[in-house]
Amino acid sequence: MTKVLIVEDEQDALDVLGWWLQENGHQVLTARTGKAALELGMNFRPDVVITDYFLEDDLNGVDVIEQFRREQPCVRAVLVTGLLQEGFRDEFPRLSGVPVLTKPFEFRRLQELVEGQA
Repeated sequence: MTKVLIVEDEQDALDVLGWWLQENGHQVLTARTGKAALELGMNFRPDVVITDYFLEDDLNGVDVIEQFRREQPCVRAVLVTGLLQEGFRDEFPRLSGVPVLTKPFEFRRLQELVEGQA
């Protein structure tokens, strides 16, 4: 069973993602802010972190991924965003090996990434 932490500030999206991943056999915890995700991650130790880029606190999704990778270098990550604006592209060097899914995305693709098949 893959342990997945979802970080998403939109409650409806968080609920749907969490439900869908649980229905597909994963253990899921959710957080609405980067800070909450980092606190949960200390004990949960996820295999995969799925995070939106824009969050409701001082951290963005790239910051969250970087901090998890400092503590857990092998954690897999997926960055989700509704916008691929020009400034966002500057973050790509910081995203080495992190797939970026643009909303809306296919759940099948997310499942492949969570299971390490992509």
